[in-house]
Parts: sequence; structure tokens; C-alpha cells
Amino acid sequence: MRVARRALLTTSLALAVALAPACSLAIVECAADDDCPLDAVCQASQCVPIEEHEGEGEGEGDPGEGEGEPGEGEGDPGEGEGEGDPGEGEGEGEGEGEGDPPRCSLDDGRLDVDELPVALGIPLRYTAATDESAHISVDVEGSANASGTRWDFSGTVPGGAPFEVVAWPLAGRWYADRFEDAPAFEDGRGAYVAALSDEMEGVFEKRNDAVVLLGVASVDEDRTVVSYDPPITVLQFPLQLGASFETETNGSGTFDYNPLYWSSDTYVSEVDAEGVVQTAAGDLPALRLRLEQEVMVGYLVVTQIKYSWISPCIGVLAQVESDTGEDDPAFTEARHLRQVRAPGS
Repeated sequence: MRVARRALLTTSLALAVALAPACSLAIVECAADDDCPLDAVCQASQCVPIEEHEGEGEGEGDPGEGEGEPGEGEGDPGEGEGEGDPGEGEGEGEGEGEGDPPRCSLDDGRLDVDELPVALGIPLRYTAATDESAHISVDVEGSANASGTRWDFSGTVPGGAPFEVVAWPLAGRWYADRFEDAPAFEDGRGAYVAALSDEMEGVFEKRNDAVVLLGVASVDEDRTVVSYDPPITVLQFPLQLGASFETETNGSGTFDYNPLYWSSDTYVSEVDAEGVVQTAAGDLPALRLRLEQEVMVGYLVVTQIKYSWISPCIGVLAQVESDTGEDDPAFTEARHLRQVRAPGS
């Protein structure tokens, strides 16, 4: 029972961290683009990353720009032919250019893959607390009014301490060869790692349509390295109310120096609510993701419920984990609580 519980809690932490580095910036308030890093712009008083991509588009050439005889020109970013004065053109075609930054809005009710970018080396800062007796008071239901559901994660966390989540490349880790088929992280896609605790790290992969957990490993060499076949789906895009996804997987490898570790796991996730989260950094729109997980080691089965509140371009605003064995989705006492800190705190 002890091994099964520890394995579930380790994976639970991994799923928590996989969501958090989906933010390429710590929450940074701004009034203008000059207040943000060079790779970000100011939108809705928050610094958000600039994403570059290729695509198709329509464009109009500026006066004085273009090549060809009168009536022909090249549009920017598209290319095409049309009628007009010399040096002016309008048309449709394929081109490469700098795309718009993520919307950072839930006005359309969904989060697409580029609205939760991963950036290496940039921390997302939280206040976090863990109580093994599961006596942390929480309100996962929130309050409903005419404008929707509202959750309050702006208060003091009893027993809380600063906690940072940072994504790093997989290359160079002692266990990297265990995940040799994982693609290198490039242009916002590929494998990366992030600390789960002082002792453990998770191995993730950002794909075009999902974020998956490939495995977990200890900081201490040879102590723990477990891979999942198939990988566990943490996020499936687009995220929107009612969306759900499930993974049945086997974990195998070495766990706490036991080289014969093997588990049968099930992870069921659903976006079950939408609303506003009150945080120390202000009020932010979010989707609530409910995860129900089950880990079976030998004949022992351990279960847990987790909620994550996910906001565009920031990532996880707050996260609550039930005690193991909890079966009430509206539980009011948790073993773990994590919520974003105010900028500069």
C-alpha cells in the first residue's frame, strides 16, 4: 500500500507540474510593451509571449512596395496578382510571417495549443502547502452568480511556502537515455523536464495537439526512473467546457531502488467548469480541469481527485489535490494546495 500510494502521489505531482510550465512567463503586469521582455507584448495588462509561425494569409502591399508591371505586386505576408497602381498589389497566397500573439482570452470558450506555450528556464511562482493528513480547507465548488462561477485563491495558504516550476531540456539528465526516442525541445515542441519536488523530476512532451507525461525520475542517480506506455495525456487540445480524455497505461522501471516496479494506471480528465479565479495577481478567466486517477501496484489500488484551474498564456492558477481514497468530487479538505503568487512577491 505504501509503494502504491507513493507512486500515485509522485505521478500526481508530475501531472501538476506538466500543466504549470505551460506558461512561458511568470505573471508580469504591464502598461505597455516596453514593460515586458523582448519576446513578449502587453495584452490585458499581462505580458504574453510572441509566437512565430508559418501560415497562409491574405495581404495588401503597402504603397511603393512590390515588384512587377502596373497592376501586379506582392502583398505582405501573402503573394498574389491584382489590379492597381504600380507598386501596389492585393492578393491571396501562401507566405511566411510573424503570427499574432496568443489571444490570452476565453471569450471563445476554448484554449488552443498555442495559448499555453512552454518556454524553457522561466519560472512560474506559487505558494504551496502539503498536509499528509489532508486537513487543508478548500472550496473547489466556488460561488455561482449571474456572470458565472467564481473561485477565490487569493488568500493566505496555511503552512504555505514559495514554490517555482521551471521547464528544462531533457538532454544531460542522468536518465535521458531511458527516453532516447523523445524529440528534442525546439520551437515550443518536444521533450522537457521539470522538478516535482527536491527529489523528483517529471519528463514531458509538448505536441501539436497535447501535453503528455513520458515518465518520472529521481534527482539521485539510479534511485527512480519510471516510464509510461503509452504516455499519460495531461492536456488534449483544444480545451473547452465538456472536453474529456482518458489514458490507460502501464508504468515500469525502477522505483525507490526496486528495479521490478510495475503499475497499471488509469487517468480520466474532464473540463467541467468555466469561470473567473480570484488570485493574488488579480481576477483571471479559467477553465477547471478535473482529474480522477487510479494506480494499481500488485493487488493494491489507490485513487485520488485533482482540480486544476487553467488560464490562457499563464497556465495553472491554482491546483487542489484530495486525499487518497477520496470519492466526493466536492471534497472540502485537501492534502495539497498550490496557488499563484502576486507579481514581485
